[in-house]
Amino acid sequence: MHHPGKNPGRTVRFLSSALAIIMTALISANFAGAQVLYGSLVGNVTDQAGAVVAGATVTITDKGTGQTREAVTDAEGLYSIKNILPGTYDIKVTKEGFSTFSTVNVAITANNVSRIDASMKIGNVSEVVSV
Repeated sequence: MHHPGKNPGRTVRFLSSALAIIMTALISANFAGAQVLYGSLVGNVTDQAGAVVAGATVTITDKGTGQTREAVTDAEGLYSIKNILPGTYDIKVTKEGFSTFSTVNVAITANNVSRIDASMKIGNVSEVVSV
């Protein structure tokens, strides 16, 4: 006996196709999420007594291209720069009333977070404290 509108073969094929599409989408999303082409840089800026330095400017310079990016420390002295192309960078931290903090040849790699903490000395801005 045939029931109009009821075709179990068609339903199974539809469900199989739908399941295949969902699985492909999930696998693609997981694979794409795992491919991170950029790195990040985070850190904490303090003075020589260990007090946080809010409002300091952190500048990174790509040694290969000369391009720069900046961030400003928050109320807790923290900064974060995301989506950095892998490469070698020089880092400079400045704030009025403090000596400039500087470090060179910091490697930023894809899919990693690098951490550079800076301890700034109260002093003349023209002084540079290299680490």
